[in-house]
Amino acid sequence: MTTRKTNGKTNIGDRESRNSGKSKSSREPGGHGAGKRSHHHGDLRAALIDAGVDLVSEHGASALSIRKVAARAGVSHAAPAHHFATLADLRTAVIARGHLKFAAMMREQIELADASDPRAMLLAACRGYMNFAFQNPSMFHLMFGGFEKSADDMEFSRAAEASYEILREVSAPLLPGRAGPEGNEILVWSIIHGYVGIMLNDNSALKDHADRAALLEMIFPDLPMREPG
Repeated sequence: MTTRKTNGKTNIGDRESRNSGKSKSSREPGGHGAGKRSHHHGDLRAALIDAGVDLVSEHGASALSIRKVAARAGVSHAAPAHHFATLADLRTAVIARGHLKFAAMMREQIELADASDPRAMLLAACRGYMNFAFQNPSMFHLMFGGFEKSADDMEFSRAAEASYEILREVSAPLLPGRAGPEGNEILVWSIIHGYVGIMLNDNSALKDHADRAALLEMIFPDLPMREPG
């Protein structure tokens, strides 16, 4: 998730210099390379993102690099420059893919909840949030770990907004406080993100709680709801 106010502005990190191979011919060499080009024809960008997602899943957020992704996708080191001029561009596309899965897992839990119970819907979204983080810890770290992203990537903006929209929806029934509806969204986000962060760091005080979802439901505050009608 990312708020509309902070999209692409709060992430930190050093921008990787442009791929040194960009100044060379961006065509793949003939011979064996021609077979690779045919394999990825028209879908190289998706193949590179797939490779990036797999690389992050297997080796961690910091392992992502243009050279490694190209090798995993079976193309030349210069080939990704057609789609990703910098590491930040590639990283942003991989994060966008993560947001799509993130949103899908929250929606999956919401669909299982009682739609007439606002608290149940809220907790369901939180379970989906938590499930994504525990099943995809490296991607979660890439998404929220302060890595530099390309602020003008519209695909990322749409994906991030779609995941944040879920938080907005489940927070809407809450009675607005002094900070208004957006304040409620930030409150709920802070609760679930903080809880997930503690659990991912394996805090010793919480090691004995095997059922993290049940614990979350017990400790989640009874926030005041709007009157129905």
